[in-house]
Amino acid sequence: MPAETKIDVGDTEESSVDVNVSPEEKEDEPQEVEAAAETETANEDELDEYSSGVKSRINELTKRFREEERQKQSAIEYAENIQRENADLKSRMEALDKNYLEQFESRVSSELETAKRVLKEAHETGDIDKLVEAQEALAELTLQKTTAKSSKEASVVAEREEQPAPQAAPQPAPQQAVDPKAEKWAKENEWFGQDEVMTYAAFGIHRRMVEDEGFDPSSDEYYAEIDNRLRTEFPNKFDSKAKSNGGRKVASAESSASRKKSGRKTVRLTPSQVAIAKRLNVPLEEYAKYVK
Repeated sequence: MPAETKIDVGDTEESSVDVNVSPEEKEDEPQEVEAAAETETANEDELDEYSSGVKSRINELTKRFREEERQKQSAIEYAENIQRENADLKSRMEALDKNYLEQFESRVSSELETAKRVLKEAHETGDIDKLVEAQEALAELTLQKTTAKSSKEASVVAEREEQPAPQAAPQPAPQQAVDPKAEKWAKENEWFGQDEVMTYAAFGIHRRMVEDEGFDPSSDEYYAEIDNRLRTEFPNKFDSKAKSNGGRKVASAESSASRKKSGRKTVRLTPSQVAIAKRLNVPLEEYAKYVK
């Protein structure tokens, strides 16, 4: 047992002092740890809540982007289908137009042969009524044949010059294309279509010039020559006023004569045939080409 040490404090009265050091400090430590844990838990909750919001926003944007892509692709497919359908429709329309022109041209050619045969029979039998009907049919069919040929040529030119245009409405081929020169000539010659005899004679001269003599019906030489021949055949039908107005230049006589020589043949008309031609007021040269 250690020795006791006595200290003089002067006052003999007892006094006590309480000093709290270690116990209180040890009690405060658990409170600080608990507060730190609560703060860390709160931060984790906030982070989880923020991450969930960002994730939801990203999912929403992704969904919207995919929907826009789907709509865009659908629009492209729809436009391609419309363009393809229009192209198919255009092809079918062009095929129908081409078939129609071919059938029309074939029918006109067949009817022309029939009209020529009927005209020949009418000449041989001297049937004037039948002769007039055959000439009318021949004139009409000749015009239709020219129209069919012009329409076919115009269709070919249109196919070559046509530029591809998506979703363009198909344009039907012109059914009655008219040569501007022919239209102008018809307007300048007011008798055309009114005077039957001269009109039929013009068609006959046209056919002979194109089929037998090789004239180009779209050339100026052709119109000059047909004017010259009509004035020769019907001098009394052209008054002095029409002559003074000029009109188209007439081909020289030498040029005309040299061209007429090729393929020319001599046809003898019987007195009855001459009488029929005079009764119809048809030139003998025009009448003779149907006599074989």
